Amino acid sequence: MKPNPFIYNTPVRGEDFCNRVDSIQRLLNQTVTGKSQGNVWLVGERQVGKTSLLRYIQLAYEDFNERIQIYGSNETVKVAFIYFNCQTLKHPDDYYHHIYQSLINHFDFKRIRQDNPYACYIEAFKRAYALNYYIVLLLDEFDAFLQRMIQNNPDQAEYLLRKNL
Repeated sequence: MKPNPFIYNTPVRGEDFCNRVDSIQRLLNQTVTGKSQGNVWLVGERQVGKTSLLRYIQLAYEDFNERIQIYGSNETVKVAFIYFNCQTLKHPDDYYHHIYQSLINHFDFKRIRQDNPYACYIEAFKRAYALNYYIVLLLDEFDAFLQRMIQNNPDQAEYLLRKNL
């Protein structure tokens, strides 16, 4: 019998990543190809492969060349899957800064010279949208980040959720 390939905080790759065709298709359908096109919260017990699934989608669909139609409109866009692990974040500004950094890395944008992490975050999204991209954020351990924020400052957590979801 083969041992469980899932190792904490290490995504499974190669031949060990298998039997996920239905999960991948459902996730793609709920975020980019189906009528729902929205937020998906992927939950499950520890070490069942949530991180591996997110990393697989990020890498496998990095060059997702298929243009999708935004549901309810005639507009078609390209898709960019942006992965980020939120486990070490402590403050909303950390979240904004790291997502901003992920976006400028992905799109090779010039850095925005501004002290406000939220303004940089919004500007990076505006730039991506101007290039006709639909952004899918693959946020790993977002629940751990929220839980930490709720424990430390419930008002910040509420503000983050109200502003971004």
